[in-house]
Amino acid sequence: MKTNVILALLASALWLGGCTGSTTRIGSPDADASSTPDGASDAVLPDVAVDPGPPPVRYVLHEWGVFVFDGAGWSVHGPTPDVEVISVDKPVVYLYSDETFTLDLTVGFASGGSTETWPLLPDGAFVDWDGLQVRPGPCETTPFPTVYDEPWVEEPCEACTLGSCVVPGASCLTHGGTVATLLFYAGTMPDYSAPLQASVWTEGVDGMIGFELSNVSGARVHDVWFLYRTTTSTCEYMPEEYCPVATADLAFAYFDEVSAGSGFATSLELVHLEAELDTSGMPIPGTLGSWDEWDSLPEELRDALVERGLYGEEADAFMAAWDTALFGLLGWDSFSIEPMYRNGGALLYFMSDDDYEAQLPLEASPEPSEVVRLGMIYQHL
Repeated sequence: MKTNVILALLASALWLGGCTGSTTRIGSPDADASSTPDGASDAVLPDVAVDPGPPPVRYVLHEWGVFVFDGAGWSVHGPTPDVEVISVDKPVVYLYSDETFTLDLTVGFASGGSTETWPLLPDGAFVDWDGLQVRPGPCETTPFPTVYDEPWVEEPCEACTLGSCVVPGASCLTHGGTVATLLFYAGTMPDYSAPLQASVWTEGVDGMIGFELSNVSGARVHDVWFLYRTTTSTCEYMPEEYCPVATADLAFAYFDEVSAGSGFATSLELVHLEAELDTSGMPIPGTLGSWDEWDSLPEELRDALVERGLYGEEADAFMAAWDTALFGLLGWDSFSIEPMYRNGGALLYFMSDDDYEAQLPLEASPEPSEVVRLGMIYQHL
């Protein structure tokens, strides 16, 4: 009995010595104890791994579009008008990703609304491609519509010309049974005001024109081209041919920037081109001649598009859609060749990123890792 009491006292002393010495955290054998104010030690639970979930989807979104103003200043979003008014534009959207995912993409109109889309959606103030299936290309796509398809039988069909806008490497997009490698929308924006105002007039001196430009906005505008062209043509009934151009008078000017609130006027000398005539007095196609500085303008514009973020193939698609409208020299039947062609003066410059987002706000879920939205204003004077 005495022996048992002594053993019990020894065991109690050993246990007390353990409490006043060092201890070890649960799950962390090498860590120091955490002491409370009364000297007791807190046991710390082991760290629990938290599942971070799948990494965010990485994809690139690039968009280009053209905002067309007629001479009265009414703005539209599109290159192809009907016979009477300018009505639609060709903004196209490309997505690039190595992943397969579902995307909800919406473009809203601050004023006006959409008039045409591809893949086809109802017209309205919002263009909603909800549930858009995105996967790496290449893929077999749905043929673009023709003027014989509904609803384009009696309406302008800008979607019919999208073949020239396809670029390699873009992701495959499926929506409502339509498979494409680009998205397209068009519409009107009647409440948007151009930041630049300009006028052009014929000088009293032959071979000269006057040109006046002012910036009525609160921000400077970069990369501004003033273009002037006027052509004459002679036509007779020639199946499968267009009216050949007999003469052309050309001028242009480029400005790195136009400061906010600034304005100026200048005179420009016209460059005159004249075609050779056949024995009947008709212009011979292909003999109009050329002006090297005018001919270099398309390449200068393409370079500016790339500098502002478009891929080279996207810039090529832009130029394929707009080269003739902006820089071509066409006869009086130009509407049947290029509906957006105009003789006379025009301004060409980039819409600011803030204006683009304000007029056509874009929402995407999940969000892209890179966004380039490039809008160009084509303003007839």
